[in-house]
Amino acid sequence: ETAGVAVLGYHLVAAGTESPVDLPLAQFVEQLDYVSQNCEVLGLEQALRVVAQPSPRPRVVLTFDDAYQNFLTVVWPLLVERKLPSVLYVPAGFVSGSHGPPIRGTHLPACTWAELRELRRAGVELGSHGVRHLNLRNLDDETLEQELADSRERLRQELGETVPSFCYIQGKHSPRVVAAVRRHYQNAVAGGGQRFRGGDRFRIPRFPVRRDDSDFARMLTSRVWLTEAIANRVRQLRP
Repeated sequence: ETAGVAVLGYHLVAAGTESPVDLPLAQFVEQLDYVSQNCEVLGLEQALRVVAQPSPRPRVVLTFDDAYQNFLTVVWPLLVERKLPSVLYVPAGFVSGSHGPPIRGTHLPACTWAELRELRRAGVELGSHGVRHLNLRNLDDETLEQELADSRERLRQELGETVPSFCYIQGKHSPRVVAAVRRHYQNAVAGGGQRFRGGDRFRIPRFPVRRDDSDFARMLTSRVWLTEAIANRVRQLRP
C-alpha cells in the first residue's frame, strides 16, 4: 500500500517552446497512460479528503499552471479521452490581458474567461495563481494582501464561485506569505518533490514535471524526489 498522494505539477505540452516544462506530446501521453493504468487519479478536493487513508494503488493529482490555451487545445482532450480529473491554476492578469505570460519568452495565448467557465462546467477544478504572477515574498504586506484578494475576487466574478485553492508563484513562499494565503484560500500547492501525507494544507508539496525527468514511474511512488527537493531548497534561498 502507498500512503499519501503525489501531486504532479505541469505547465505546457507540445507548445513549441524551449522551456524545460514544455513536454513533448509523446512523453505526456505516455505519462497519462501510465497513471491511468497504474494509479488512482483524483481531483485535489477529493485527494485531500482521503489523503490519510491507505490505498492499494498510488494516488495522483494532476495540476496544471498558468492557464495557457495550450491546456484547452492539447491537454484537455487527452484528459477527457482517459476520463482523468485535473486542476488548473489561473493567473487572472494573464487571462484578462493586463499582464504578460507567466513563462518568460513565451508568446502563447491564455485561455479566455469563457473557455475557463466551460472547463469548469466540464469538471476541471480551477484555482488561483495570483494576478500578476509575482514572487509573493518580494511584496510588502499591503501589496501581498491586494494580490491575493484581487485574484480571488476576479476569479469569483468571472466563474461565479469562490475558488478554494492557491498555487504559489515559482513555488516560493515564506511563513508571512503562507499566513496571508490562509486568509484568502482553503489550501495551497507549492513544490518540494514530496508525497503529501496530510498535515499543512497550505504547503502541499508537488512534483514539478519536466521534459528531462528520467524515471516518471519511480517518482510517483517516491516519498521524496531528491532532484526536486534540492531544487526547491535552492529556490527558497533565492530572493
